[in-house]
Amino acid sequence: MTARVGIAVVAMLALVAPVRAEPTVDSTEVVAKQHFSRGKQLAAAKDFSHAYDEFAAGYVVSHRAPFLFNMAECMRVLGDAPRARDLYTRYLAASPDGELAAAARARVTELGGLAPEPAPPPAAPVIPPPPDVAAQVVAAQPAPPVIVRESSPPLWHRTPFWIGVGLAVAGAAVGAYFLTHHQTSCAPPGCVELP
Repeated sequence: MTARVGIAVVAMLALVAPVRAEPTVDSTEVVAKQHFSRGKQLAAAKDFSHAYDEFAAGYVVSHRAPFLFNMAECMRVLGDAPRARDLYTRYLAASPDGELAAAARARVTELGGLAPEPAPPPAAPVIPPPPDVAAQVVAAQPAPPVIVRESSPPLWHRTPFWIGVGLAVAGAAVGAYFLTHHQTSCAPPGCVELP
């Protein structure tokens, strides 16, 4: 009996151990590429509504500007000009000098909106002030902004956690079964079989 319980516990631990691995940053890139690929296939098949959904899912995962452009293209073909214009404008805000920026500006103009102008060229170099003024200016400048990194979701919001909980419950149920359904090895005249 104790051997069965020991085997059940070892099997349960072997199943739960791989679940604790943390997802990598590369996994989000892989998921984004999968959404992009499916979106491209759906757009080629002229299923622009579902292509939009795939591109939107890819944008949620990666926040990459080309997804916005592809979403805008889908909305333009589907006839939703205001939404397409908004998406083109968002693309231009995220990637004003991107490889699709000129096409996005043309589309915004075509859809009846004013395309945002490209960013102005950088200003002429500033001549540094005399040394005593430079020290005062440096002292008066505010501290650099604090960059807050997005934290990962809590443990209980992750799928592997719930898989582990499910396996632990299943393992406990199997262990309880083996512990409560213990039968002795005696012959019928001395033992009574339980139903």
